[in-house]
Amino acid sequence: MNILVAERSDFHRNGIKWMLASSGCEIEQYTEVQSTSEFFSSIETYQYHLVIIEIEMLIDDEWKHFKKLTNHTTVVAISDKKDFDLAVKCLESGIYRIFIKPLAIKTIMDVILKVSSDSKRSANEGSDSDLKLDLSLVKKQWVNNLIYGHVTHVKEVWDQANLLGCRILPSVVIVCKISYLREMTKNKSDHWKKQLMTTIYNKVEEFCAQYSLITIKNYDKFVVLYSPKKGEQKQETLRNVKKISYELFDWMNKETGCTLYIACGNEYKDPMHLYHSYNEAKRLIDLEYYFSQGKVIHYADHPQLFNDNIIDEIELLPLGDELTKENLPFIFSQLENNLKVMKETGVSPLYYKITLLYILSQISNLFIKNEKDHFKFFLKQSESVINSETIEEVLPKIKQFLIELADVDANSFQHIVIEKALDYIHENYVRGITLEEIAEFVKRSPYYFSHLFKKVMNMTFVEYLTNLRIKRAKELLMEGDYTISEIASLIGYQDPNYFSRVFKAISGESPKQWKTKKYLEQTKN
Repeated sequence: MNILVAERSDFHRNGIKWMLASSGCEIEQYTEVQSTSEFFSSIETYQYHLVIIEIEMLIDDEWKHFKKLTNHTTVVAISDKKDFDLAVKCLESGIYRIFIKPLAIKTIMDVILKVSSDSKRSANEGSDSDLKLDLSLVKKQWVNNLIYGHVTHVKEVWDQANLLGCRILPSVVIVCKISYLREMTKNKSDHWKKQLMTTIYNKVEEFCAQYSLITIKNYDKFVVLYSPKKGEQKQETLRNVKKISYELFDWMNKETGCTLYIACGNEYKDPMHLYHSYNEAKRLIDLEYYFSQGKVIHYADHPQLFNDNIIDEIELLPLGDELTKENLPFIFSQLENNLKVMKETGVSPLYYKITLLYILSQISNLFIKNEKDHFKFFLKQSESVINSETIEEVLPKIKQFLIELADVDANSFQHIVIEKALDYIHENYVRGITLEEIAEFVKRSPYYFSHLFKKVMNMTFVEYLTNLRIKRAKELLMEGDYTISEIASLIGYQDPNYFSRVFKAISGESPKQWKTKKYLEQTKN
């Protein structure tokens, strides 16, 4: 099914994209536009089964052109407001449904599924008539039925195969993707991207014709079906698939300058099971993140791939008490070791990205005292990690980030840690805080934090906490008629007698004597 979404809001456009992805529909062509000019350019150059449009994008003169679209395409309108006149205008223009934001997920999903079902039915009906036969459509439908597991009878597969001139059924699925496609199409219109994809696909089709391979364009990927020669054994099939894949890789690079990432599934002689080969190739495509210059990869060569148990065996980066130039190489080598394990075992790149973000958050938390600044920094780093297409994009940025942190003066670094600890102490001294609690807050061991605190503050943590409490106690003694028990409770002491002993040890007098003395001094003045 071909779908066009015209919506100015990034939020709503992404929401619609999520609903479409969650619907389970087979989407061959998905296009997004943000302006009216892009919208009309798209519908003039391509035929869509479903169009979802923010109806406020249309102005008066554009409605008459828009009406032609509804004659052959299902159009769903979305609007920010309830407007009776607008609803009537939509109905008169042949719009199928109109929805008011915020969108009701279930209702719009029902519409998407119905349109998908109708488009399939139309395709099936069209293939029954020799007069209206479109071999391109038959080929696309046939391949999709095979790779998505929609085959119900082998006879049905053979009938369409004979129609397409295919004398041997395919047994291996190859999926190709253009490396760095997002970078290539950055700041380009959907129309430009569509033209690029068509040009590349035509070249892929030209190559495949030399080997009698069947190929279709599937959104931003190309699916190629390999049919073995008569009597060809499994190992020979594997060699031939590899040979053709490498030739396609080199030929496309020479002809177009584009680098392909080519993934090959295993062989399945039974056409009812060919979808397994497609699923294997598709999973391999997800691993493109680990390869920066394109690659030809075959599922059979990596039996250890997609071992979910390996995640439990990967150790997160151990962070010491300080990040220094001395331990920087160790930290980065640990990152690269994790990458190697994940790459070799086919762990989802998403897991690797999450691991990177966790490590960045832990490290930056050691240096950035303000929580708001820490969050802003984390969001910025998250964007670069999540949006990276390959590991080659993100690793140099991570390394540079670690180098910059390691260049921070050691004394400055230590003071940052102590400042964070002091802020925490001043906010929580009224309760029974401990050295272990604060050490955990600043992400240090109690032993290291105790020595660092004394080094920077020239007193122990207990001495500092005690002096802070006694200072506050003196303020309370002078502020009002608090009892000794009340003051003790307000500064973190549960036992008033213990508080009095500590007060006398620090000040040389009991709280009552100190207050009387200060009162007399003020009276004389």
